[in-house]
Amino acid sequence: MAFPEQIDDPPLKHLFDVSEGAGLEQEGVIRLTAGAPGPSLLQACSEVFKQAWARTLEKCNDVNVFQYGIAAGSWEFREELSKFLTESYGESVRRSDLILTCGATHGLQIILNTLLAPGGMIFVENATYMIALDVFKEFPSSSIESVELDANGIDPEDFEKKIMQWKNAKNWITSEEKPFWAMLYCIPAFQNPTGTSLSHTRCLRLIELARKHDVLILCDDVYNLLAHNNPPRRLFAYDRPDVYTFGGHVISNGTFSKILTPGVRIGWLEVPPRIAERLRKSGILRSSGSVNHFMSAVVTSIMEMGLQKQHLELLRSTFKERMLSLMEVLGENLPKSCTFHRSEGGYYIWLELPEGTDAADFCNFSAEHFKATAYAGKYFSKSKTSCMRLAVAYHVKDDLKKAAELICKALHAYLK
Repeated sequence: MAFPEQIDDPPLKHLFDVSEGAGLEQEGVIRLTAGAPGPSLLQACSEVFKQAWARTLEKCNDVNVFQYGIAAGSWEFREELSKFLTESYGESVRRSDLILTCGATHGLQIILNTLLAPGGMIFVENATYMIALDVFKEFPSSSIESVELDANGIDPEDFEKKIMQWKNAKNWITSEEKPFWAMLYCIPAFQNPTGTSLSHTRCLRLIELARKHDVLILCDDVYNLLAHNNPPRRLFAYDRPDVYTFGGHVISNGTFSKILTPGVRIGWLEVPPRIAERLRKSGILRSSGSVNHFMSAVVTSIMEMGLQKQHLELLRSTFKERMLSLMEVLGENLPKSCTFHRSEGGYYIWLELPEGTDAADFCNFSAEHFKATAYAGKYFSKSKTSCMRLAVAYHVKDDLKKAAELICKALHAYLK
């Protein structure tokens, strides 16, 4: 195999300068692909960080903010985060259960490296976050199995059937350091890409299955606080230990990328006590001296000053308005052979085209002839090739409505 002498390194300013060879607005095409806030919302962060930066620098007389931090993250950061999450969720979040990360994907990788047995089984939703699938490919000794989901989230019966198939397939080797033979990666609230949320009944059933078969459940709880109304109860809260059962099979993986700004690269894991002890001994976290220690001090200031709560309200109301507008256009203009899930929060709307339709081909057709497009389902699942994901976070409302109208017109033309 020949290797290049030098790789291409163009002067890109951010992730969405180029996507699949074309920027989000390149060539006049509106692309509803980005799972990130756009320029109009990022501008609102400037004043937030100016105020927080000044407050943090005042505290820099305490030189500890320039030192290596502790593995779990600073006491002050986790204390403010526990207060913020307790108020936001409406349920107690304990400081001692929180671990500082560089965001949800970093949290995922920490769990894979630290808790899953070598070659451990990975279950995912069908469909799921495409970057998570890329992360799992970096663990080639692990097998990946999709579990079906519907409007109420993961199908527990399909999950148990596949647990039994794999649990009996080999002799899984676990240890005190790597206690779990299998992990379910899921997005319980306003799922990416489908926008669905786990029902109360299915949450209870998943906890039952996790305890029965000793499976770890890692929840990407990154959209919970972007609910149009009250945030859904996170699966972690269902796994609390009580006098009858032992909790400790669910991890809540959170990030400020979705509730503040992606560039801050700050997130958290909310973990049960037995897992908290293991993570605090992680060589990765201990060697780092906690991750992003100084920036976590800035985010601490943002929470202390009440600026995080204010910014979250801005994001929640903006995304709600955008999503309702987009769904209104779809409801009025989609061909009758197409359907979509009406989400109540988060970033995404899942569009289902007639069975057998090649959504990837349609997305190219729509971009070329109608100047609007989105992500085809093949990026999220091998079997969801007749589906599309539409994202509301990046573009302003008028552009979203325009794009939705154009995609509907394209569908009428394509499906004739």
